[in-house]
Formats: sequence, structure tokens, C-alpha cells
Amino acid sequence: AGRFDECEATITAALALVETNGDRMVEPGLWRLRAEVCVRRMGEAGRPSARAYLQKAIASARAQSASWWET
Repeated sequence: AGRFDECEATITAALALVETNGDRMVEPGLWRLRAEVCVRRMGEAGRPSARAYLQKAIASARAQSASWWET
């Protein structure tokens, strides 16, 4: 719906909650969502940032031995 600011705010709040409570189960998915929002918002120009967010998602998934998030 193009409400990128709201998406970003929600993802930021969720990542902060992950840091606060230490429950990292959803962290890879949050980084993946941030990457998707970045590309949808910025198009081709957002791809480098999105790639970095996906790298964080993969690193988080690997740290949890949660390989299903790597796909």
C-alpha cells in the first residue's frame, strides 16, 4: 500500500524488542522484510542496502541453526 514509513517503524520496533528480550527466533524474518521494503521503496537503488539486510538475515539464521530462513 506504499506505507513504507510505517513498515520501517514497525520493523525497527520489532528488532529493538528482539534486542531487549533476546528472543531471536523472528530476527531473520525481520531482516528479510526490511530488505523487501527497501527494494519496494527505492527500486534498483535500494538493492545494495537490501543485500546487506539479507546478509544479516542469513547470519542470524545461521547463528540459530535455522537453515530454513536462509532460503
